[in-house]
Amino acid sequence: MKKIIVKHKDFLFFIGFVLILLLFGLYEKQFHRDVLGDSENPIEDGVFDDFLVGVLSEDYAKILTENMKEVLPYSPNILKIRVLSEPEFEAFFYGFDVRVEKVFAGDEFYAGEKFFLTDLSWITFFDDSFYEEGAKTMNMGFSNLLFKDKEYLVFLDNKKDTIDGRNLGTLPGYSISPVFSYEETKSYPHESVISGSNVAYYSDLKNSEFFCSTQKAVDYVYELKRYLLELYP
Repeated sequence: MKKIIVKHKDFLFFIGFVLILLLFGLYEKQFHRDVLGDSENPIEDGVFDDFLVGVLSEDYAKILTENMKEVLPYSPNILKIRVLSEPEFEAFFYGFDVRVEKVFAGDEFYAGEKFFLTDLSWITFFDDSFYEEGAKTMNMGFSNLLFKDKEYLVFLDNKKDTIDGRNLGTLPGYSISPVFSYEETKSYPHESVISGSNVAYYSDLKNSEFFCSTQKAVDYVYELKRYLLELYP
């Protein structure tokens, strides 16, 4: 079967372009929009509830998870990390301060190291006219925000740069963000709220680890998660 997910080396130009945008956003603070306000628990406080997010269809979930099962074990860096912060928004992008708890593969990171984790697909739009004027959308890689003080299995590209004294680690930009909670979680499917698109409101998905439109799609992603957590406990 022809692969749908291309290994990161084939994305070098795209990765470089997106990283330039990220670096620009991190340094150009005047363009930073304070999404969180004074909230210390943004998910519980409903900060993101009216954002549209993508939901994974059954057919797409099957294809993606089959390919990820084959590709992810060859990632340059495979880590167990602990999240140290609420999401931080810089220009269009968001990410998290994290600490390495265990290194399964790669020599770019070490246990105890702290870095800023982001994904090439974690982008926020405050006026996405593709759906409607003034629509707010978040591209989240079909996965929920990471929770502070929780541990996750992540598959990273090589270490990219240092920002504000922090090392920057990037997920490789697959359609499904390759980050998996070590806890037992649930995910509740939700149909698209816009005809012809695969999107739903974050308020309907915020109690799920993965964002899917059908139960079968949920099953495919959890099958991948169980497989990977057995490889990297």
